[in-house]
Amino acid sequence: MYRIHYDLFTLNYSREIVKDFTAGVNIGMVDIHQSADIISSDKTAFTLDLGVLKKFRINTSDKNLSQSVSLGSSVINVTGSKLKVSTNAEGLKLPVIFRAAASYTMALKGNQIINNSNTFSFLGHIEYESVLNTDRYTTFKVGTEFTIIDILSLRVGYFSRNADLVRSVYSYNLGKFNQVTYGAGVKFPLSKVFEMKTPLSLNVDYVNLESPSRERPALSVGNIPDYGRYNTFAISLHWVPGM
Repeated sequence: MYRIHYDLFTLNYSREIVKDFTAGVNIGMVDIHQSADIISSDKTAFTLDLGVLKKFRINTSDKNLSQSVSLGSSVINVTGSKLKVSTNAEGLKLPVIFRAAASYTMALKGNQIINNSNTFSFLGHIEYESVLNTDRYTTFKVGTEFTIIDILSLRVGYFSRNADLVRSVYSYNLGKFNQVTYGAGVKFPLSKVFEMKTPLSLNVDYVNLESPSRERPALSVGNIPDYGRYNTFAISLHWVPGM
């Protein structure tokens, strides 16, 4: 009967403050649309996000081997912005999300097929996420990526979230759930193939994930639909124009 969707717009500015330390800020706009006037509200809200990233390089005796550890943290919607609603004096809260993450990267240069590319690279990542303006929604994520010749990437990840909601008339799936994802990507380094001065690449990515498993369903109902596995394809063109 009712269809509601949101448009999200983000303006980002980030820079390296000192060597291997980067900070950034996002100014976001949330715009809500609905097919019926079920919520009389100010349909636009503005948000502010802050983030920092520190990279630690690991020295090795092999000049072709590079290793590093990165630590990062961010807070989304620092201002605690809300959508103004006439039927609710407090308004609709937008989530204030805290994230902390760490990653390890390793790359081995020396590929003879494409100049200045890596023969092999590895990325490992772990992330913690918490919604600060509610007692629910704690999330953990881990993932790895293996890349060969800077062209073919294989990925696998694990996602676990506890919504801490035992029962709800709106959803049977708001308790604790987790899922395993896997995917692959192919990168075509067009600028290196055609010896262009400005970086240009075409990426094709694929993701496969199952429907969230229900360890503790929020609502006991019969004939819960099985949505099977989700498949996502993405094609993107990356171009960095020269100065």
